[in-house]
Amino acid sequence: MEIQQCYKILNVSESASNDEVTKSFKQLAMKYHPDKNKDREDWANEAMKKLNQAYSFVMRYRFENTAYYEKATYDTQKQEYTKPPSKDKERNKNK
Repeated sequence: MEIQQCYKILNVSESASNDEVTKSFKQLAMKYHPDKNKDREDWANEAMKKLNQAYSFVMRYRFENTAYYEKATYDTQKQEYTKPPSKDKERNKNK
């Protein structure tokens, strides 16, 4: 699933705050929950599955990219971010 598709499922823009993403997720979960759609239970289960996957993917994507960009350095010659050394490498270097 692509990140743009996840934002579309969650009915928010990519610039939405984490709180806005969570709020939209909760509203859609109430709307699509199988208990609220007993006459279309199979559809509701599939909708909830997609909604949960999209929310999980967006929040994981945001967390990983925030952590990555906070710790990475930008190489102006290569015009890319370089990943910081892992904690294991740092520990071994200090020994």
